[in-house]
Amino acid sequence: MSRMEQFAQVGDIRMHFQTEGHGEPMVLLMGFWGNLAWWPEPLLSYLRQHFQLILVDNRGAGLSERGTMPYKIKTLANDLALLLDHLGHASVHLFGVSMGGMIAQEFAVRYPQRVKRMVLANTQGGLALNQLFSRERLRHGLRHIRQVYAAPADFFLNLVFTPEFRASCPPDEWQTITAAVQHRRMPGRTAREQLLAIVRWRSLHRLHQVNAPTLVLAGGGDFMVPAACSYPIAKELPNARLVCLKDQGHGMLYEAFNEIIPYLDEFFARPTPGDGAPLYDAGSIPNLQLGTAPPSQAKSQSMVQLKSIISI
Repeated sequence: MSRMEQFAQVGDIRMHFQTEGHGEPMVLLMGFWGNLAWWPEPLLSYLRQHFQLILVDNRGAGLSERGTMPYKIKTLANDLALLLDHLGHASVHLFGVSMGGMIAQEFAVRYPQRVKRMVLANTQGGLALNQLFSRERLRHGLRHIRQVYAAPADFFLNLVFTPEFRASCPPDEWQTITAAVQHRRMPGRTAREQLLAIVRWRSLHRLHQVNAPTLVLAGGGDFMVPAACSYPIAKELPNARLVCLKDQGHGMLYEAFNEIIPYLDEFFARPTPGDGAPLYDAGSIPNLQLGTAPPSQAKSQSMVQLKSIISI
């Protein structure tokens, strides 16, 4: 499927995006360190049958300029608002994965009338790093963060995909995935800015303002964003449904696409709820323990660790 490569002047940056398909507009927002080349083709093939897809390179990712604005999640959400103004779209559907799901949440909070429906995959609502991981696990991950830039196929992909998928994935498909991750690699400084933006950001206390029907997808085996992060998002959103796929990791849009299709079909066919009743299922989240550090203390500790350990 051919895509139309386009650029738009969005505030202080020249933003890169692609469009394909026909129907109501849907914006696809990629996560940390990624660009629009990372979206799996089977998912795009499914979505383009129903929507006009707008694939976006976030500020500083892919072919989009970094600009001079502070690198914050709210900055990325405002970039999207300006892009939609440029395209003439008053409202859109949103599909965000990982950090892209955070951008989608921030956009929905700031511009609730511009969001028709949202799909939030493998994302979180602002829990600090040491609320998500044990101290030992956090130190291990941060200690080896530079390996992401030295050997992305050997390290980063091992975090994203489960061992079972890596062992069973056909060589040509794995080569396609590896090539996408290595394509237009983000400068290390911008990646560090993205990490800090993620840690500094919070949405949970504001999600009650968003009435758009939302499907929250989580992976029970997600190392990077544990499935327990999805429960508070679905709990705080008035019209959300939560689906947790057992044993699936952060790359479940690749690994478990066939399992996800029925939930997408049902979600997009579901009438907009009229009574505002929550649709999430609290019983579908694994029994994961989160830390008990107060949010302010947790945020402070995480920031110190990131600033002292990550020097990209």
